[in-house]
Amino acid sequence: MNAPTIVSNVRCLNSLDPKGDEAEIFVRGYRRSGDGGGGEFYWDPMSDEPEDGGTIFRVQGVPLGRWKRRTEGNDGVALLNLAWFGATGTGSEEDSQALANATRAAVRMSAHRATALFLPQGSYQPPKQRETARLRVV
Repeated sequence: MNAPTIVSNVRCLNSLDPKGDEAEIFVRGYRRSGDGGGGEFYWDPMSDEPEDGGTIFRVQGVPLGRWKRRTEGNDGVALLNLAWFGATGTGSEEDSQALANATRAAVRMSAHRATALFLPQGSYQPPKQRETARLRVV
């Protein structure tokens, strides 16, 4: 198996058309390298799931197949990080949308396995929609 391809941000991931050996991608950040939004992705060629802005990304012009973030923790718990959805912790409206997207992803994943959503230190506006019915904040 070849070493994973490395890209700087999720915008690059969204434009990367998967080819044979590029089944594994390492993204350095959400907007820029080192911003906390990076991680490991794999190509799921049969997925048509909707893009969620943090764990599932669709390649522009490719109808079937998605880049999916590896979220497995050591104990089988799905680990999500709010920075993966583009949050910066500055209290901006953009962070509110990231929190809404992350909450929806956590609820979706929690239907199949235990899921934890990590909020890095910062200030976050709550999402406008109440999407926390199945989440417990600890």
